[in-house]
Amino acid sequence: MVGNPQRVPQLVREISSITCLPTTEWQARQQSSALREVVRITEEMVDIAGEGEWERLFLLQKERDEKLRLSLLENTSDSSVHRISVEIRKLLDLNEGLIAQVEGAREELVNERHRSRAHYRAATSYLT
Repeated sequence: MVGNPQRVPQLVREISSITCLPTTEWQARQQSSALREVVRITEEMVDIAGEGEWERLFLLQKERDEKLRLSLLENTSDSSVHRISVEIRKLLDLNEGLIAQVEGAREELVNERHRSRAHYRAATSYLT
């Protein structure tokens, strides 16, 4: 509990002004490093999707989303925009490939389900 409720808006303004300070080079490197980690996780997700390990993919998706969210919370300096945009482009390209893999696997499962139903109906017809 805050001792002086009238001071709360002033504290919020002070905190807001602190978070809006220009990004230092160290922060920019950290942000770029965090985005590279997101790209690495996405590459791993592509491999996992290729292996059909859907539960592991789901867990990595949650981890990746959190790291991406945290890495994009930082203010970005003009000097680091190019470096960060390169990582984001890689991430988007990987994500498109990942989505294509998952959609392909989904389509394959739908087709398999249809074939199984057809075999079940044929077996049922034969037995009745």
